[in-house]
Amino acid sequence: LLFVLFASRFDPFWQRPLALERSDFTGTDLRNAPLESANLSHSNLQGADLRDAKMKEAKISYANLSGTKLSAARISNAKLNHADLSDSKAAKVLLTGSDLTEAELMHADLSEGTLHRTTLTKADLTGADLSETSLRRAILTRATLTGAKLGGADLRYADLSEANLAKAVLDGANMMGANLSFANLSLATMTNAKLRNADIEGADLGSAGGLTCKQVREAVGVPMALPAYIPATCQPKTKPGTGAEVSDTTRETETTDEDTNVFDFGDEGVEEGTVIDF
Repeated sequence: LLFVLFASRFDPFWQRPLALERSDFTGTDLRNAPLESANLSHSNLQGADLRDAKMKEAKISYANLSGTKLSAARISNAKLNHADLSDSKAAKVLLTGSDLTEAELMHADLSEGTLHRTTLTKADLTGADLSETSLRRAILTRATLTGAKLGGADLRYADLSEANLAKAVLDGANMMGANLSFANLSLATMTNAKLRNADIEGADLGSAGGLTCKQVREAVGVPMALPAYIPATCQPKTKPGTGAEVSDTTRETETTDEDTNVFDFGDEGVEEGTVIDF
């Protein structure tokens, strides 16, 4: 394996995608490994060290990555559906555009990660650390985020419809334009969370903490319940039209000054030292 990984840097013959499905890499040191487009589906990578690994467009479906070190790994546009990443250490990981449908991420550390447009439908993120993580336009429909740490997270235009956010920490999270319809936010803390044009139709906010009248008024839709400490005069904005959802176009036309200079530089971001001329 080490020869294959080394040779892939220089010999075009080895630049074809690596077929490594159902392999056993338990506890293996794969730091900085070039695994772009590799097929690691159904493989056992439990406890492996994949820090700084390059895994763009890799196929890692149904793989066991529990307890794996993935800090700063680049795994954009990869297939990780049904993968087990529970207890993984993946701070500052790049997962832009990847598919983690029904993946297991219980108690995973994804803090300061980049998960733009990542699909996490029905994923289990119970107790996961997503502090300061960018989840802009991520799909978290029916995901389990019970007790997850999302303080300072970027959730702009993310789809959290029917997600379970009970006891989640959302203090300082930016949820502008997010879809929180029919989400469970019971006992969640939302101090200083931004809800401008967030869709809270049918959401359970009855026991959520830290909400203010201003936050509620900036959201749209009729929630299932609001906290008792919110005055009855404080109500969210009505959706345009009968039962119509607020479109991204409508949401994006009402931005604050701090949201106007938002740039998306693609999956790989901008390398350190790059000068951007606006």
